[in-house]
Amino acid sequence: MTGRFKWIGMNEAQTKVVLEALAGFTVPLKNFSTLSPSLSTRIATVLDVETTGLNQVEDRIIELCARNIIFDIHTGEVMAISEEVFSSLNDPGVPVSQNIQIVTGLSDQVLAGNKIDWNDFDKYIENSQMIISHNASFDRAFLERSHKDLDVVWGCSMQNIDWIKKGYDSAKLNLLCIYHGFFNQSHRARTDVDSLIHLLTFKDLGGRTYFNELLINSHQPKSMISIENATFEERHLFKKSGFRWNPREKIWFKIVPKELAKDLLASINLPITVNFSIKDIPLTHNFKSILNYSS
Repeated sequence: MTGRFKWIGMNEAQTKVVLEALAGFTVPLKNFSTLSPSLSTRIATVLDVETTGLNQVEDRIIELCARNIIFDIHTGEVMAISEEVFSSLNDPGVPVSQNIQIVTGLSDQVLAGNKIDWNDFDKYIENSQMIISHNASFDRAFLERSHKDLDVVWGCSMQNIDWIKKGYDSAKLNLLCIYHGFFNQSHRARTDVDSLIHLLTFKDLGGRTYFNELLINSHQPKSMISIENATFEERHLFKKSGFRWNPREKIWFKIVPKELAKDLLASINLPITVNFSIKDIPLTHNFKSILNYSS
């Protein structure tokens, strides 16, 4: 802990922290179907999935929750939260492990016979211009495999907000909530969504909402640098610079802000035997799982 942030609920002696269960929002709940459109506001959807495990190829969704919010495109302020919530359990068709049952409280008996109505889900998010989750690459991968690609801009509250720079030693949602003076008792999609919405309404020490930072960073143009023909001995060069290995395409790759791509390549001092390419990534492909397998 670097001490660059204010731990909400901590006393002056820094010997005690008082936490409150999340009981409501500081932003008003509204019926979105009765709201008139505004030139300066947009709808975003905050969502979360619970799954049978972490394997994005083999594991399955067991719960999905989505809640719409209205935000100001100029200030990044969350203006309203939808009264209506999309929430559904989903029978994965396979036994749920004991560990997942303990974490979520969702047993095979609770899930049995439940299915996500994807038509209802599509209708709920049809006016949304942005999807937000607290590990977007994870949630998006499961939604793409279970349903379809949601071709809108995705924002990730884990990666699009610089929590470390703010002084937090973790970007885990439950810990960030504790640092902000509140908690939720269960690890369920609905409680995670509501916790994230509440967290995004807080402001950093500079007076900017977390949602504002997420909004700006998620709309920042990005490029993917791909490196081909690198030898095994050269791998340390790319690991040190934050590149990841794609075994399917046999390339090293890294996704960076577009304006930094050329400078990064220049700083690496590439061996003359390798080939490289820089590919612009559409904003709608943020955290898209296919990027991990494309050159």
